[in-house]
Amino acid sequence: MRVFGIVCLAVAALLPLPASAQGWIEYVNREDRFLVNFPGEPTVEQIMYQPLEGDPVPARVYSRDMGENRYALTVVDFTTTYEFTTWPFVFTGANAVQGAIAFASAELRKRGEVTYDGYDRLNLIPGQLLQITEPDGRRIYAGVYAYDRRLYILEASVPPGGAPRNNFRTSLAVLDNEGTSIRYDQSGNLTSGKPPVELQGEPQGEIQGAAQ
Repeated sequence: MRVFGIVCLAVAALLPLPASAQGWIEYVNREDRFLVNFPGEPTVEQIMYQPLEGDPVPARVYSRDMGENRYALTVVDFTTTYEFTTWPFVFTGANAVQGAIAFASAELRKRGEVTYDGYDRLNLIPGQLLQITEPDGRRIYAGVYAYDRRLYILEASVPPGGAPRNNFRTSLAVLDNEGTSIRYDQSGNLTSGKPPVELQGEPQGEIQGAAQ
C-alpha cells in the first residue's frame, strides 16, 4: 500500500464509502488456495484449460460484475495432472507448468493492443502485469502468477475511459493448504506459509525470480 500522507489518510477514514466501494467482500477459497476482494459473492465456472503442451487441465473461473466492470480470477490446477518427480525433470510435463506464466501472458496479448507489459511480484511470488486495450475500446488489467502447480490469472475488464478498483488486484494472496498467505522476503526466503511441494522436506532455497 502506498502512503500519501497521514493527514489525507485521516480525512479519508472519516468519509463514508462511495457506492462503488460498498458491497466488496474478502473472498477466501481454500480449495484453490487464494484470497481476493470481489464486489460481492462471485459466480464459479468449471472449465478445461489448454496449457502450453499436453492435455487440457481443470480450472475454475471466479467472476463478479459491478456495473460495466467485470472482475475475474481463473485458477488453473496442474496438481492432479503433473506430478512432482526429481531433478532435472521436476514435473512430468514440466514445460506446461514452468511455462504457464509466459503462455498465459502470450494468450492475453492476443486480445488487443498491449499498453503495459512488465514483471511483477505478488508477496515476492514472480508474475506478469499487463494492460490491454481491446478492439472495442474496453481495457483489461491483468496479473498472472504461478505457485505450487497452480496458475492464477487475475483480470479486471472496464469500459473505455473506466478504471478498475485497485483493491481487486492488490488484495490477491496465494494460500497454502492450511489457509496461510504465502510470503517471501526480499532474499527469497519463505516467511509465511508452507513451501511448494518440490521444496517440502528439502532444505529451503530461494523461489526462482523472487528476489529479482
